[in-house]
Amino acid sequence: MISSSGSLVEMASAADLIQRKQRSEFLSNVKGTLYTAIKGNPELIPSILTLALNDIMTYDKPTKSGGPNGSIRFSSEISRPENKGLSAALNLVEEVKKEIDSFSKGGPISFADLIQYAAQSATKNTFLASAIRKCGGNEEKGNLVYTAYGSSGQDVTTDLEISLQRSGWHAVNKWGLFDRELGRKDTQEPDLEGRVPQWEKASVQVMKDKFSAVGFGPRQLAVMSAFLGPDQTETEALLASDPDVFPWVQKYQRSRETVSQTDYEATICCRHNTETSATDEDRIRRRDVLRCVGATIGMEMISSSGSLVEMASAADLIQRRQRSEFLSNVKGTLYTAIKANPELIPSILTLALNDIMTYDKPTKSGGPNGSIRFSSEISRPENKGLSAALSLVEEAKKEIDSFSKGGPISYADLIQYAAQSATKNTFLASAIRKCGGNEEKGNLLYTAYGSNGQWGLFERQLGRMDTQEPDLEGKVPQWEKASVQEMKDKFSAVGFGPRQLAVMSAFLGPDQAATETLLASDPDVFPWVQKYQRSRETVSQTDYEVRTIHYFLKEKSVLLKQELAKALAEPSTGARPKCVYQIKVVPRMVCASGPGLKTNPHVDLITTLTKLSCLGQQINYEAYSYPVQKVDFSKLKL
Repeated sequence: MISSSGSLVEMASAADLIQRKQRSEFLSNVKGTLYTAIKGNPELIPSILTLALNDIMTYDKPTKSGGPNGSIRFSSEISRPENKGLSAALNLVEEVKKEIDSFSKGGPISFADLIQYAAQSATKNTFLASAIRKCGGNEEKGNLVYTAYGSSGQDVTTDLEISLQRSGWHAVNKWGLFDRELGRKDTQEPDLEGRVPQWEKASVQVMKDKFSAVGFGPRQLAVMSAFLGPDQTETEALLASDPDVFPWVQKYQRSRETVSQTDYEATICCRHNTETSATDEDRIRRRDVLRCVGATIGMEMISSSGSLVEMASAADLIQRRQRSEFLSNVKGTLYTAIKANPELIPSILTLALNDIMTYDKPTKSGGPNGSIRFSSEISRPENKGLSAALSLVEEAKKEIDSFSKGGPISYADLIQYAAQSATKNTFLASAIRKCGGNEEKGNLLYTAYGSNGQWGLFERQLGRMDTQEPDLEGKVPQWEKASVQEMKDKFSAVGFGPRQLAVMSAFLGPDQAATETLLASDPDVFPWVQKYQRSRETVSQTDYEVRTIHYFLKEKSVLLKQELAKALAEPSTGARPKCVYQIKVVPRMVCASGPGLKTNPHVDLITTLTKLSCLGQQINYEAYSYPVQKVDFSKLKL
């Protein structure tokens, strides 16, 4: 089912699948153990947060030494002045480690990992405890509120997660990718002294200097205030005295406030559907009023937030919902249109790239602003052959505008989302092909190992503005005729390098294989082309069968040998024998990683496209939302 991969698709080997499952189960047990331990000792949460931060802040950027390596476990380091009062938190971590090591089948967990996951668990405990408190102590309701509003989409929580995860030197967002960074190694000696300030005694300038030394600014300092000592309120008061940090402290304090009950009631009532029949025109049904009251009571339970939790206003939630529904319809329309015209996929990708590459970094003009729609620009030599792709976009726009309640979609947005849809169509088509044409299985495979989970940040950038005139000529190369040096120069001019050039090879013309052959002739681009090509390879069915049979013979497992023989005797459908997923240890079948090049082509492609698609753009995050019709309360009858 995953025996080979298309040009844009990477699939995992059976060994990878088993390893992922093992790590996922292990991490789930780790988090469960930490949650229980921290829930039983809530008074240690501030110390746990500071413990994790102080283990991180030994990092020295010039030498790339120190950092979250578990060095704080050594008695000579935990006894330093900056770590005063953290011994109890370290003792909790040590006790948890003993329990985790007792059930770990893959060796003991490192202190480096455990301390950072303890900080994650402490943060989540705080979020959840606050939600439960707002629900009158009802854990079931509190869990529901936390799931809906705890750490999904709010500024404070998101910024905190980004800062904490970047502290592990992985610039990612959301807890999902934080959880993937399991595998930090412990150092065998304490880190150098004098690198971590005494936060409670330090001035704001000292804190700023330390955060700056490891690559962070006032924003991250403000959002990490809970990590800087036992009293977050006192820390924020100190930080607010600095003009650079004050705006961020103020922003996070304000964002933890929610609308009043009265405001919420008005907003909820405004959401009532007033498009009723003539007989119902002058009245609202009693059960609708009761729904409003019920919603008001529910909101009252979450009307204020703890020190680490932010709630969105009702108006924000409505706008998010409107934009989410609109984007879902946009993607559905594009998917259908592109699925019916797969031959246009290369042109759609190039159309999006060429609209982007008019960007001029010094003047911050051009970029993905929809200028390529103008006849004077689409007719330029570099855009030869892209008219059919533009026509598809124009037809999709007519359909989308017909159902949009928040105004017409911009070409700037639509062209970039067409590129996203074309890319996803390619991924999905390859997955279906690997499943012998079975769409249901292909969709399942794509959902599990495709790219859906990586598009979150891209999809938040909805709200680009169209320009009203063509961009300047001569800014975009003719990719099919350009030399590799010209391509490198153009990517460099907009802030990208050989790595991004290699991963965007499918956007540089109709023949990706020919483009990659050309790119591979350049010594700077060659390692990345080679890496991405290797990572798209998987073992053949024959190799798979041979290695699996070898394993079973070695283990002398009669039952599994019979099951394997039966599976191999059946007509090939492209699917793998079920028994492979019962194997606990399988030799690695593919060496997909070159030395020093740890990357994922899916993630790299999506990350690069996300960054490119915003060049020079001021995103309007309220675009395509619309006012909800208000109810005339003078006509309210019970």
